[in-house]
Amino acid sequence: MKASGEVAMNPESGDKPGPVSIGVAVTAPAATETPAPAPAANTPEGEQPPKPEARLAVIGDSDFAANFALGIQGNRDLFMNAVNWLAQQENLIAIRPRQADDRRITLTAQRTTGIFWMSIFIVPAIVFGTGVYTWWRRR
Repeated sequence: MKASGEVAMNPESGDKPGPVSIGVAVTAPAATETPAPAPAANTPEGEQPPKPEARLAVIGDSDFAANFALGIQGNRDLFMNAVNWLAQQENLIAIRPRQADDRRITLTAQRTTGIFWMSIFIVPAIVFGTGVYTWWRRR
């Protein structure tokens, strides 16, 4: 018996048992044939500069970074964080806040008047009428 959210796997049709990696990131120390660079001006005294390393990020498909899919789920964050990691800018890796959607309501003058009458007179009149009816029945 399968759990409610479980999907049946069919190896005959090419399904692979999971977990399936959709992206991989790898680091390797860089070969240093040149002399080590001088410490940067912003490196504190006594602290060694980071050793050079090669970085590689491979993601299964490039469509996640295309314009049409950039706003879906966390595609923008995945792409930006991968680029920042590759550039060794770990301080820029973050989950960015979502931009507020534009949720305007366009109403005609007739609908605006209808909403006014409903909220100021009709709904309060129904509540008042129900109260009077209940009072009258209990009396």
